[in-house]
Amino acid sequence: MRKVLLVTCCLACCLGCSMLKTSKRWYREYINPTPKVDLTVQAHEQSAPQGFAASFVPVDTKLNLLERDFSTQDKYPEDAWFDAFLVKYPWIDQIVAVNVHGEVLTSRTAGAGMDESIDYEPLCHGDIEHRLPKAHVVSGPSGRMIALSMPFFKNNKWKGCLVALFAWDKVVRFAPSADDLIILDGQGNVLWPGRYGDFMPGVTGQPWQDRLADQVSGEIEVQGKHFFWLGRSFAGSWLVYMSEIRDS
Repeated sequence: MRKVLLVTCCLACCLGCSMLKTSKRWYREYINPTPKVDLTVQAHEQSAPQGFAASFVPVDTKLNLLERDFSTQDKYPEDAWFDAFLVKYPWIDQIVAVNVHGEVLTSRTAGAGMDESIDYEPLCHGDIEHRLPKAHVVSGPSGRMIALSMPFFKNNKWKGCLVALFAWDKVVRFAPSADDLIILDGQGNVLWPGRYGDFMPGVTGQPWQDRLADQVSGEIEVQGKHFFWLGRSFAGSWLVYMSEIRDS
């Protein structure tokens, strides 16, 4: 009997230790992960103009956090989730849930009323197979906006998408020198011109799709000014951040 009790206690201790280790590992990996340094970006920033990192990193960090949070929501959320989402991301203009036909099921807006001009049906055709967010460029009341869509499912069947919309004039405010920053999409469309509106024809006329096919950073010259650029992936699309190279 004593032997049986001894074996039982040993098994319980081993099981408890195993569960504790698993719990700790799960906590480290998903709840409180160890920050990782993006050495690729760090290497590119070393050749970037002074002040580029200070302007680019806050914006890029906000977008990465949004993409990561959105990627976990593959089920239709409760009503409270929509309100909490706008509290966490106050720079988001609108968050909506639509069915597979693009018909609005639930919506929340920040500030002004809902933009009725957005066609949501094309935004639903994102990365449904892999259940990942997809970024789209759409035209809104304040110019080009980003629509980030995420498919949701019920009983493993696709039922619609969540769509978050935001304008760049809100997200770039996190950059301390937003006017020194230029942001394009992967096709060369202007998302944020900074102080360089007069240079945009020369900037957008660059072969950005060809460049991004085999480069992620470089320099261009437009009307006598030199610009450093860095390509970053965001929800399956390219964003190009640019800053002027000034003489020291």
